Amino acid sequence: ENLPELHELRVILGHRLDDVSALRRAEQLEALELDEARKLADISPVHGLANLRWLFVDAAKAKQRDLAWLARMPRLECAGLWLETKNVDWGVLARHPRLYDIEFYTTTGIKDEELRVRTQLAAGGRQLKTLTRFPKAALPGFRVEFVARDVVDPKPHWAYQNNLRY
Repeated sequence: ENLPELHELRVILGHRLDDVSALRRAEQLEALELDEARKLADISPVHGLANLRWLFVDAAKAKQRDLAWLARMPRLECAGLWLETKNVDWGVLARHPRLYDIEFYTTTGIKDEELRVRTQLAAGGRQLKTLTRFPKAALPGFRVEFVARDVVDPKPHWAYQNNLRY
């Protein structure tokens, strides 16, 4: 019953966590970390949390179709999505108004043409700081860092993970 007033939630070593549907009611949530959620297969309840500023989800069983839902999170600044992402529309990241640091996994075999990716990221009017690929990880991954805009104290995503108090 107190979820509408919740501003920060960290579940560390959430090995047994398998359902986050109650988070739909956490409309004021600004910081969410779900660490080692080994049984969690569906993170879609998180997709509607428009007030999130920091989001970190480590859920090996979870899969998502794409990152389009990030467009419905206008306040999001940093994210770590350690779950399989089947398709990446780089334009979603480039057009995001505040997101300046995101790391995410993709599916094995995703085509990466670095020049095309850099071009799409720049086309959104954002200044790309770094694009890092992790091609040899269990699931290939990316980290995209933009020059922060409209963010008072930008820090890299790892500075928030496990230490979300702000």
